[in-house]
Amino acid sequence: MKDETNETISEIFSEKKKRGRPRLFPLDWEKDMRRGEGANLDLRTLHNESYESRAVKVLGLSPNNPPDFPFLWLGDVSKLEFGFSKRRGYRKTILAELGRIAKKKDLIEAATEICRRKPKTLDAVKMIRGWRLGRASASVTLETTLRKAIENYRKNQSELTDHDIYESLSLLEEEYFQNAMFGKQK
Repeated sequence: MKDETNETISEIFSEKKKRGRPRLFPLDWEKDMRRGEGANLDLRTLHNESYESRAVKVLGLSPNNPPDFPFLWLGDVSKLEFGFSKRRGYRKTILAELGRIAKKKDLIEAATEICRRKPKTLDAVKMIRGWRLGRASASVTLETTLRKAIENYRKNQSELTDHDIYESLSLLEEEYFQNAMFGKQK
């Protein structure tokens, strides 16, 4: 009886946790994709293309978008030519990273901020991963940090008005202007 329990315990502990990224698609579906157009593509490329297409769908990128479309910086589909690289006017790496954001609302907010800042691809990916994973990003600006601090303060102080915030920022502006022009005063 003792031997059976030891064998059972050793079998349980010999199982290893699965490592790496979780599977995005069922194994059968991946095999079907590889038989078709994606025969020469690796698994990461298939995942990235899936995330990219999700972002394109959520953001509503299409060839019929008007010139003032808010997400045109991410993907001007009208500039794509069949059979050519997607590089011209289409930021597939940033779109793939945006597609990893689970909630559509968060994806749209992140895309709006990215389009406003227009960072380089590497900086955009760092920012999006930081937002998605809840970590501070090195690319976060002082302006963004102050905006977030004001929003958090406003949650606790419901009577705070935009005028109050403006007055406080004006006082700080004057103080930091003096420091910048004449050095820190004691």
